Amino acid sequence: MMPLILLGSLLLATSAPAKAENPYDPNSYWFGFTAGAGGMLCMMTTDGTISKALGSKIFAEMFEELETDPELTSFKQDFRNAYQGLRKNSDCNGVVK
Repeated sequence: MMPLILLGSLLLATSAPAKAENPYDPNSYWFGFTAGAGGMLCMMTTDGTISKALGSKIFAEMFEELETDPELTSFKQDFRNAYQGLRKNSDCNGVVK
C-alpha cells in the first residue's frame, strides 16, 4: 500500500502545471505576417483579383511601413527573410521586387 501512495504522490507532484517561458514568439509572428500578407497579394495577382501593379504597390507600401516603424526595428531581419522567400516564389514575379 505504501508504494502505491508514494507513486500517487510522485505523479501528482510531477503533473503540476509548468510555467511556459514565452508562448509568443514575435520573430516568427512578424516573419509569418510578412510572408502571409505578401503571399496573399501574389495569389490575388495570379488569379486576377488585382493587377500586378496594384499588388506591387500594396506590398511595397506595407514593407516600407514594416521597415521604418520604430517599434518594429528589432524584427527587420524577419521582414527581410520573408521578403527574400517571396522573391523566390514564381507567383510573386512582378509583385515583390
